[in-house]
Parts: sequence; structure tokens; C-alpha cells
Amino acid sequence: MKSTGEKDLNKELLKLQVALFTAVVLFSVSFFTGFILLYSEGSSKSLKINVNSGDILQLKKVPYIGEKTAKKIIRIREEKNGIKNLNQLKDVKYYRRFKYFLKVE
Repeated sequence: MKSTGEKDLNKELLKLQVALFTAVVLFSVSFFTGFILLYSEGSSKSLKINVNSGDILQLKKVPYIGEKTAKKIIRIREEKNGIKNLNQLKDVKYYRRFKYFLKVE
């Protein structure tokens, strides 16, 4: 048979587990709600980098674009006198991954 102290400790541990679980659930819901709002179709266009005006630092902020890739995009942009369509970058490494973060204006 458990003593009163053990019962009280078990009750406190159960309260702590419930509070922790509730905090995790609330954080998860708020995080994913914010994520969905941030990356919804309406706002995603404003988050994209313009491939024709973005400098090397802006391009490097795009996932899958590093120093070499940013320089290559800028070189292609200069050679072609501006990018008319993102497909002009299809030969650049990781194009299929980073194309969603760029726009042409």
C-alpha cells in the first residue's frame, strides 16, 4: 500500500505531465498555424526573391543557393540581359528545389 507522500507525489507528477502535454499541443498548433499562414499561396509571392534584381546576398538567402550558384545565376542574368522565365535556369544545380523561392519581374 502506498503512503500518503507517494500518492501526493504521483498526483503532482500527473499534474506536471498534463501541463507539459497541454503546452506541447498548444505550441504545436500555434507553430503550424503560423507556418501555414506564412507559406500560404497569398503571401508566398511576396516572400520570393526577384531573380532579376536580387543581389548575391539576397540570392544566398534562398534555400539550396550558395555562393557559387548565386554567382552563376547573376552571370546567366547578365549574359541573357535579364531572366524572362525561370526555366532559363533549369541547368543550374538544384533548380528544381530553389525555383519555388524565386520570381521573375
